[in-house]
Amino acid sequence: MQWRSQGPLAWRLAVVALSSWLFFWLSHPVEARLRLCNQGAEVVSIALGYEEDGLPVTEGWWVLEDFSCEDLILGDLTLEFYEIYAIDAKGRTWGGDRSRCIDDYIFRIRGISDCMAHGFRRVAFATVGRDGFSSRIVNLTVEHRRPKVQTVQEGEEGL
Repeated sequence: MQWRSQGPLAWRLAVVALSSWLFFWLSHPVEARLRLCNQGAEVVSIALGYEEDGLPVTEGWWVLEDFSCEDLILGDLTLEFYEIYAIDAKGRTWGGDRSRCIDDYIFRIRGISDCMAHGFRRVAFATVGRDGFSSRIVNLTVEHRRPKVQTVQEGEEGL
């Protein structure tokens, strides 16, 4: 049995296909974003906090299925800090030390610090620093039966 070359046409087609793929890949960089990944086996509801014109803003809810990711913000992260609060179907929460207002239903709360006087609940959000990057991925993990927020840079593992 003798091996036969596919000839110059096959090589040209391969080079054109590879060049097209490379051009597409280089001209479509990964979009900047704030991405949350649920690494647990329960559905998680997410609230986002940030500052707008010097006033605190919170909004929610995004719903993340188990072992899935969702982009909360698409585009460059322009603020130095964002805040995340999450609760799963078992009542486990992910938060931190930044007190903010939330509501039980879909909400956007702006400029209110006295939550209870306005009929809202006060919870502790976790702060996610941008640290000079235009993208962040937040992994919601459960370690040793305690929720943990793990922040990674774009390009690192996000689920």
